[in-house]
Amino acid sequence: MDNMEKNEKNESFELDVMVENSNDKKENLKRTRAIPQGVRSVSNNRTSVQSSVNKSDTVVNNPVVKPVKKENEAKSDTIVNGVPVKPVNPPDTVKNVKQTGTDSVAQKNKKTKNTDEKGGGLFSGIAKALIYIIAVISISGVLSYYGIIYSNDIFAFVKDDVSAEISIKENTTVSELADLLHSGGIIEHPGVFRFYTWYRHRNDEKPIELSEGTYEVSSLLNYDMLLSKFRKTSGGRTIVTLTFKEGLTVDETIKIFTDAGVGNRENFIEAINNYEYDYKFVKELEGWENIPGRKYRLEGYLYPDTYDFYTDSQESFIISKLLSNFNQKFEEEYYDRCAILGYTVDEMITLASIIEKEGFLQEDLDKISSVFHNRLSNWDNPYLQSDATIQYSFEERKKEITSDDLKIDSLYNTYMYKGLPPSAVANPGLESILAALYPAETNYYYFVTYKNGAAIFSRTLGEHNNATASIKNASAD
Repeated sequence: MDNMEKNEKNESFELDVMVENSNDKKENLKRTRAIPQGVRSVSNNRTSVQSSVNKSDTVVNNPVVKPVKKENEAKSDTIVNGVPVKPVNPPDTVKNVKQTGTDSVAQKNKKTKNTDEKGGGLFSGIAKALIYIIAVISISGVLSYYGIIYSNDIFAFVKDDVSAEISIKENTTVSELADLLHSGGIIEHPGVFRFYTWYRHRNDEKPIELSEGTYEVSSLLNYDMLLSKFRKTSGGRTIVTLTFKEGLTVDETIKIFTDAGVGNRENFIEAINNYEYDYKFVKELEGWENIPGRKYRLEGYLYPDTYDFYTDSQESFIISKLLSNFNQKFEEEYYDRCAILGYTVDEMITLASIIEKEGFLQEDLDKISSVFHNRLSNWDNPYLQSDATIQYSFEERKKEITSDDLKIDSLYNTYMYKGLPPSAVANPGLESILAALYPAETNYYYFVTYKNGAAIFSRTLGEHNNATASIKNASAD
């Protein structure tokens, strides 16, 4: 409290000095009042006034006036209610204003620079992304190109029929055999032949040995079949390596065996239809002979793959080897999936075989499956209308199905009979089996394919007819 009184007295004294120095002394200022500090805190009821007034300020008739400082005496006075008051222009304030302005410009420049840097970084990122995408596409294209070329040479999908005599001398190696086959026009890529042969037989107990002699071979034989022609027998038994592609029928599979000197047709049919195999899916086929129109019990279950066989193996042992492979691929959860869909395993394998024969591109398989699933569950359109099922009823596959073929009275004619045919129409691969079990969710009921295998899917018959016409016009061009 004493300090407050002293401050108030000092303020009053300073004001008296200012009044005495004034040329025009007015009577109303002879007596000055020291305004208590507490009054300033509530002036105009605004806290901003309180914060803007320093403790050393003096209030004259309520205006706030800064105390007079010696260094400002040279400057012109300001008259407040007739009292000269020194102007207050602290140098620091001006300096601070200028500095603030400078900082503001610097900050703007900095922001502009950062914006430019971000823009440049964005452009650089887009350019890098485009370069990466182009590189990936280019590399993928190159790999796909060579993948197709090498695959065609390995599996002899589409090759000219060239025959040649190849002479094998004592101690001829597989690497030398590759060069001989290339020289004879049988294969196009000897390096691929060497790698493929090494990879396929890298876990064999003994290295591959070739038998001496002169052999006539064809370019239509795949790598495995070519090697089996020259491979030395083991312990008096001849080993052959056979490859079965997806989509082969039982008849076509048996022919590959017999052409390679393995078994005979009658024994294979006996093993397929009557031999007892200890597999769950085979046991579920009990009573198959009572299904009208069904020809083979195990159609659809001879799993496509590459196998090694002794030429003198029993047919039942050979068939069991193919069934064992199917059993490994068809996991337990797939049995549950069949039950969820409301079909037997045999019905799903039948559908998978149709998908295998109808589909060309793997990315289309689940959509093709959805077309057949939609038809099977729709009483208004329960006909599968698959050319693949009609082809199965022929002794030899036709190049094209005619309108007369659609009138054939066969249970495999799905244009005439509703639902699934009596059995599978081929031996499907795993991709087609999975497509049958897990179809895409669509509203498609039709599809038609280009010559390159790409499919067009439609929801209505009108859309389908337009798609068919479009494909025919494209073929004509």
